[in-house]
Amino acid sequence: MRRGILISGICGRMGSRVAELVALEPELGLVAGVERADHLCAGGSITVHGGSVKVFAGFSAAVPAAELVVDFTSPRGTREALAFCVERRIPLVTGTTGHTEEDVRSLKDAAGRIPLLVSPNMSAGVTLLDGILPDVLRMAGDECDVEIVEKHHRAKKDSPSGTAIRLAETLAESAGARGRNIVVHSVRAGDVVGEHTVIFGLRGERIEIKHVAESRDCFAHGTIAVVKFLLDKAPGWYSMNDVIVSPSAVKRKELG
Repeated sequence: MRRGILISGICGRMGSRVAELVALEPELGLVAGVERADHLCAGGSITVHGGSVKVFAGFSAAVPAAELVVDFTSPRGTREALAFCVERRIPLVTGTTGHTEEDVRSLKDAAGRIPLLVSPNMSAGVTLLDGILPDVLRMAGDECDVEIVEKHHRAKKDSPSGTAIRLAETLAESAGARGRNIVVHSVRAGDVVGEHTVIFGLRGERIEIKHVAESRDCFAHGTIAVVKFLLDKAPGWYSMNDVIVSPSAVKRKELG
């Protein structure tokens, strides 16, 4: 039996690609899409792999039942998706960035009632990069300078990227940071999908660790992995590390 998936932001860059992959998964089913009320697609239908998919104007009572919501919209869109998921007691997966501190508090509070995964980057590669950075910083020593350069297409709204912020937080929180300032540089040009380079500067040499997204497929396939992972999970705050690194040994994280 196919599991019903609802996609908020279904007509956007990421939402449309995730919709295509959901439609191809034998165990998943694309129930419908949601867009903001003033979007050109809202209230109409789109075609996904030969099938007609209704696009609703916001999370009204008319939105059909689903077992999970995927959100790639805006902070406001995430707030609306969260309220919908809490009301219907279904999981939420969101890759939206730019959330305020109040938004994050609301998301963490909701994790006590529904399964929830919030990540600025759904790719396996970035998850692995984030995991190794503390060890590299610790081994590089106290005199190592650390900076991050992130590049994205000219239409990206947030700067720095949510991924760059997450990598900087990981470095700043690591045992090797010792109060170091982690500087982030942002580039917005052309149609760059996404590049993140972490630079460790030593005397007379440097180490550069780079993740390059060749296409949005790496994020979309990661999202599908998250969807499959989060279905049937108990309420809790889950991370990409739970999905990519040790899905068989996942435990709910306590919220701080």
